Amino acid sequence: MKKILVVLFSFLIFTAYGQQKTVCPNCPDYDSFMKKGNAFLKSKEYEKAVAEFQAAQTAARICQCPTVEPVNKVVDAFNKIKAQRDDMENAKERAIKAENEAKKKSIEAQKQTEIAETARKKAEAVLEKIYFYDGKFGLAYDKEISKYGFIDKNLSIKINYYYDTALPFDWIGFAKVSKSIYKNTEFFLIDTLNTQYKLATELSNLDSLIYALDIRNRDIDTIQNALVDFKQLKIVILSGNKIQKLPQGFNKLNQITHLYLDNNHQLQELPPNFSNLNQLEFLNLSNNQLEKLPEDIGTLTKLKNLSLSLNQLKVLPKSIFDLKNLKILGLANNYLDSLPNVVNQLSNLTTLNLGGNHLLALNENFGEFKKLKLLYLGYNRLSTLPKNFDKLKTLIELGLNDNEFSFVPDEIYKLNELTNLQLGNNKIFELKNDISNLKNLELLDIRNNPITTLPEGFYKLKKLKFLYLPKSISLDTMKKVNLNLPNCKVSQE
Repeated sequence: MKKILVVLFSFLIFTAYGQQKTVCPNCPDYDSFMKKGNAFLKSKEYEKAVAEFQAAQTAARICQCPTVEPVNKVVDAFNKIKAQRDDMENAKERAIKAENEAKKKSIEAQKQTEIAETARKKAEAVLEKIYFYDGKFGLAYDKEISKYGFIDKNLSIKINYYYDTALPFDWIGFAKVSKSIYKNTEFFLIDTLNTQYKLATELSNLDSLIYALDIRNRDIDTIQNALVDFKQLKIVILSGNKIQKLPQGFNKLNQITHLYLDNNHQLQELPPNFSNLNQLEFLNLSNNQLEKLPEDIGTLTKLKNLSLSLNQLKVLPKSIFDLKNLKILGLANNYLDSLPNVVNQLSNLTTLNLGGNHLLALNENFGEFKKLKLLYLGYNRLSTLPKNFDKLKTLIELGLNDNEFSFVPDEIYKLNELTNLQLGNNKIFELKNDISNLKNLELLDIRNNPITTLPEGFYKLKKLKFLYLPKSISLDTMKKVNLNLPNCKVSQE
């Protein structure tokens, strides 16, 4: 059996390509963490060992010491975990055999089963601390062939072991990998379908065979006009710079499907004919200084994900609601005080973030979204909801915290698919008994409201895992909560 070692943690984002061991002679914290990690590894406390090696990796980065020694130690830890899991299976088989052979061995069989179960739980506890993009893609390494691939939490292969070096999938859904082609090392971005885009990380490295450009976080304030000559580009990542405007002719890059301009802070407008980028599927313009959007932005009909949060938008062009394929729309932290009546035309929307605006009310047709699952409306000035809000039957997460509600609107009690309901920091003085309709709730936040007691229906919420209560809740009510919901983590604020 191939030994699959999961080597992914979020701290490995900082690990450079290559596998040569290095040391950090001038980094005492690094040595201390490594020493502790090795001690835990020796005593088979793998979870603690992984934590220490994570700290060592961070210390090395701070000391500017390019080492992959902690990564190799994590590989060693997971190799032992895999062996531990194999031991579990063997232990279970021995237990079953013992039970079949004689009754007198049943006690020993039970003991072996318990040992195996303990080993399984320990292994799963470590796996829970590993970063899996989209819950499915964890970086893995096949020691026998010295190649990287990606696996899920069941150790099933999601992307085969093709790559000489690899980094985890980042938050935008791409992983940086490399492999040898005709004795040359080539770098790529890959997506979750293992589509490969040959990668350049410098403008000077662009050529006609490059399909992805990643120059994020470089403090760049000007993009050279030469960029527009590479019309084959499909992925352009310009995040985290200081770009004030895009080069003339940027609209000629009409093969781009993914464009990231977030966190430039100074981008005030989009270039003329920006809507010529009609292949765009993902567009992130968040955390800039945009005061308006192109009137014809609605012609970008292939857009699936549009982020406009943290800008200076006061109004939206009506054409934005012609984006019928849009699934995710981020408009948080702008200056919107109302929405066009055609907002419900976004019929495929699953996620909508309108938090941190100046909304006083929602449109009467707001409840007509048929596929909406996540809706965030926190930090506005809402005190009521439209009557058809209860038609949002697919909604599973709803954020209404930090508004002006003095009661929970009746429409909310009818959203029985909700798993997450945030009502903190309002002026709500009571919950109705109808709260019992929300049987799927796992998280309820009602902190910082003048609520003193809870209705009987509340104690029927048996799926609650996290409950945030106001300090005004009486001691007797707290005792009743703990008695009726023993598996719920409760806090008061």
